[in-house]
Parts: sequence; structure tokens; C-alpha cells
Amino acid sequence: MRKSEKFARYWMPGKRDGGNRPAWAHPEDVVRVLTTEVPEVPDWIDREVLTDVAWLHDVLEDSDFPDTESMFRREFPVEVCNKVDLLSRYKGTSARVYFDTLYNWGDATVLLVKLADRLCNLREGASVFDDARWERYVTETHFRVLPLASRLHRIHKDLESVSLWFTRELAAAARARKIK
Repeated sequence: MRKSEKFARYWMPGKRDGGNRPAWAHPEDVVRVLTTEVPEVPDWIDREVLTDVAWLHDVLEDSDFPDTESMFRREFPVEVCNKVDLLSRYKGTSARVYFDTLYNWGDATVLLVKLADRLCNLREGASVFDDARWERYVTETHFRVLPLASRLHRIHKDLESVSLWFTRELAAAARARKIK
């Protein structure tokens, strides 16, 4: 069992999500989506970090223990902690501020985890949310979450463009060396 999975299971005990399952079952679903339903995670995304962030994405906001954050920061690398912190929507944070922050500062790992998280929430929410909450959630998905998917696509395109440019530059430099 991964350290991040053990941590999520320990720090989210007995807390139930909307489907009356253990709270850690949701991060398990997110990991499953990322490992079985995302056709190809690009090579430039660290799969270990992606999996750890997926397991831990709800720990800071859902744990009932007061020392969760300090333990979390002691146990995991700064990169994982920063990504989980960015994904955590703390009480009092508006949807606009939260999703704008993800849009502006989230890297591909953060965006993939958020999209998988929302997909899992939509799958379960359809059967457990009341009509008003479901309507709000679907509307938020349309206006706040879908732009994140668009941003992920743009990150991919930007990286592809830079990669192609760099490859052309390397090829030109190699040709220049051969000519000399």
C-alpha cells in the first residue's frame, strides 16, 4: 500500500461521503479513474506524484484531526504538499476564487486530479444529491470545471509547440555542425 493511501485512510477515518462510504473511498475512485480511464498520461507528468496527489487531494479539507496539516507536511515532499494545498477548497473560499486559482496556477497534475475528482463526484452525486444541490453542482461543473479541461488541453498544445520548436532547433544545430 502506498504511503499516500495509508495516510488518507488513517486521517479520514469513519467520515462518510455522500454515498455513505468511507471518506477514503473517494480518493481511491479518483486514483482508479486516473489509472484506468485516462488513456495516456503524458510522459512529462510524474505518475508517482499524480497518484499521491490523487490519494491526498481531500485530506486537508476533510480530516477532522487538528494536526493533519502538520503531519501531512512532515510526511510528503513539498511538490506533493503544494499541489494538494492548491486542490483544497477551504471553508469560506468562494467557487470563483477557488476555480480561478486552479485555472491560473494549477499545473497539469493538479488539473488532471481535479477533473478526475469532479468526474467521480458527478457519478456519485447523481444518486445522492437533492435536485437543488445537483443543479448547482452541474452548473458549477459547466462554468468552472470545464474551463480547467480546456486549460489542460492548452498546456498540452504549448508543450507540444515548445517541444517541436526545440527539436527543430536541435536538428538545425546538428546540420550546422555537419556543414562546418
